[in-house]
Amino acid sequence: MITKRMNGKEARNERILRKKVILNLLFLYLSITLSCAQAAPTVKYTVRITAGPQNHLTQDKISIAVLDLETKCNDIRHHNCENAGFIVAETLLTELISIQKYTIIERQQMNRLIEELRFSMSDLVSRENLKRLGKLGNVDAVVLGTVLSWSTIDQIFNVRLVDTQTGKVYWAGSVHLNDTKHDFILDGLLNSNGGKYLAVACFDLVHKLKTQMEDSR
Repeated sequence: MITKRMNGKEARNERILRKKVILNLLFLYLSITLSCAQAAPTVKYTVRITAGPQNHLTQDKISIAVLDLETKCNDIRHHNCENAGFIVAETLLTELISIQKYTIIERQQMNRLIEELRFSMSDLVSRENLKRLGKLGNVDAVVLGTVLSWSTIDQIFNVRLVDTQTGKVYWAGSVHLNDTKHDFILDGLLNSNGGKYLAVACFDLVHKLKTQMEDSR
């Protein structure tokens, strides 16, 4: 058997080629592993209707506005907390439009009014401020709420529909998303994964409300 002795340059090229093959195989392995992990995430969510819903559906749809939720998540674990109230409000808005039970007031219009009145979200707890907002914004009720947690492992928030003139709570609910093994929730607010879980939880909440509202008529 005749063997060919490689010179220094050929030996270096072969070592480089072997390293490339090993790196490609390693990359392929990691890609498959991550794909499998994402295919079976461990995110769970709990949706509760904590009050109501009171019978407030009439032949004419009442007008409602979905306001940014107040954020109370200031722990160091709570990344992107300053945007949490906006993210939840936008997601809820989409689901509330889909059930076609309300006339939805444009959020930008309400936000401009709130800025003009120099109200914070906490100011709207006051019945007088709420009544003033309802009158000037020509809105019958508003969706208010609070984000209690917005960390890498869980998100907790509650929402309620409040009559602007009487302060009566028509319905209230809460959502708790939990993920103890992956960071899908936090990462998903910046990509498609966690946004999907948040949307599913909000869909479930709103459609449970819809069913209960129809049953109470």
